[in-house]
Amino acid sequence: MHWAFESTGAIRWRDLTDDDPNGVMMQAKRFGMGYGFTLSIREPGTRSLGGFARNDRDYLDFEIDEIDGRMKQLHQATDGLTELSAADRNALKRMSIRMTHN
Repeated sequence: MHWAFESTGAIRWRDLTDDDPNGVMMQAKRFGMGYGFTLSIREPGTRSLGGFARNDRDYLDFEIDEIDGRMKQLHQATDGLTELSAADRNALKRMSIRMTHN
């Protein structure tokens, strides 16, 4: 997440292992996410982040490029949306608590 908020573009997770003091990458491998990459898109006033993983092999450059293109389309499609409703904010909060407090 640190890289995604400080950078834009794509980076393979293998290139982040030297800056992983909490061992997140090793934990990801234990959950079947041995290979992955992070995307970060930033335009004035907006940012979109995405993490993509698989267990069998690293993503190929053309696969990253394709996913990047689709994520940019989603980013543009959601640009300018109004604030989330209270129900949506509560649903996201409940989901984040489940993900971080198992």
